[in-house]
Amino acid sequence: MSLLSYQASGDAFGAPFEFHRDAFELALQSVEENRFLDAIQDCASPRFRGRKPGLYTDDTQQGLLLCWIWDNLLARGKDPRNAAHVAQVFTTVCYTMQSHRVKHPNAFGIHRGTGKNFRECVQKGKPVHTPGLGAVMRIAPVVCQLGKLADVTPWVATLSRATTTHPVGLYSACAFAEHVWSLYHTSKSHIHPLISRGMDILDNQGHDACVQYVKDTWHPDEDIKGMTYGYGPSGVIWSIYIAMNATSFEQAMVDACSYGGDTDTICSMVACVMGARGGFTIPDWMKVELDPNWHPIHTEKRLTIEEASYLDIHP
Repeated sequence: MSLLSYQASGDAFGAPFEFHRDAFELALQSVEENRFLDAIQDCASPRFRGRKPGLYTDDTQQGLLLCWIWDNLLARGKDPRNAAHVAQVFTTVCYTMQSHRVKHPNAFGIHRGTGKNFRECVQKGKPVHTPGLGAVMRIAPVVCQLGKLADVTPWVATLSRATTTHPVGLYSACAFAEHVWSLYHTSKSHIHPLISRGMDILDNQGHDACVQYVKDTWHPDEDIKGMTYGYGPSGVIWSIYIAMNATSFEQAMVDACSYGGDTDTICSMVACVMGARGGFTIPDWMKVELDPNWHPIHTEKRLTIEEASYLDIHP
């Protein structure tokens, strides 16, 4: 399976209970019942978080888009290693996607489940100053197309500056990308020392001590609610820790949701690391089939309309 398939499967698993207070219990229920949960019927989530079971969110949409851009540039004889060009196409297509209006309670055009920072970036046509996981969540599948580890950080940093100017957000994307690339191409870990230190603290001292470490190391004044609430370094530490200690895909997905928070993003990141590690089988009920002829407008508009129709049927 491709990393995109891993990403989509993790994303779809965690999406129904994103920021739900009972996320861990709901993740257990999903695995025990061998099915994707319904955000409204099973999780009693607010209407604006309504999602069609088994459908991925903006995390995978953006991962798919970057891979689509890479392939299309190659097909046209252009070099996708030119990250500035990829970034330009990415922002242009993202703007076009938001211009396709669909009557949907949780969509930004045909983007599904985006955060306010991404929406502001697309609407204003310039990056925002955020230390979050936006640049991290989409990067794993496409970065493995690069041929050398030395190319990863310059390429990822240039691409990520299209959406964030925050050094912590950029660092998080580069650190995560380097680790995934190294696992995928060499089967060896390449974990930045600050991330590795956080993983050691998480392992030996626990969640709260690691949250304090993240605050002390990157931003003492930042309000970090927990390891899984959208802050870049904490999300990277947590995701790599869960994935590198995983013994099965199902258990990793449940563990990823232990502290709730941004479960679709965290689960998709954990899944990408596991895909890069290799040796893990996704159960059939958790596999998300991707359109082999995926297109950012045609495919995603159809899927967003289908989800909107599902939500009308299941109010």
